[in-house]
Amino acid sequence: MPEAEARTAVAAQLDAAEGEAGAQDELAVLPCNWQAVQVFAGMPGSCWDLPAMGGAPRGLRRDQLVGELTLRGVRRRDWPALFDRLRVMESAAMEVLRGRARR
Repeated sequence: MPEAEARTAVAAQLDAAEGEAGAQDELAVLPCNWQAVQVFAGMPGSCWDLPAMGGAPRGLRRDQLVGELTLRGVRRRDWPALFDRLRVMESAAMEVLRGRARR
């Protein structure tokens, strides 16, 4: 997943979750990235590693990610490629969340 596409997807998801004006209702996703978007969107806030004193999350908790992949029936042989796509989305989300934490 290209980083620009990931940043746009993550920002749209976060805007929609926060109910901000101008949030996109629809977002184009390449078929090869659809499973990663579904997994990422399905992970609740408790799946993020949060600092004890507040601030932006440090990343997705890997134990929660394994659970989500298992629950969704993702074949283990598909995990490496899916994990790579999720890392791009995680990185884009971290950038957006850090920017929001500074506001």
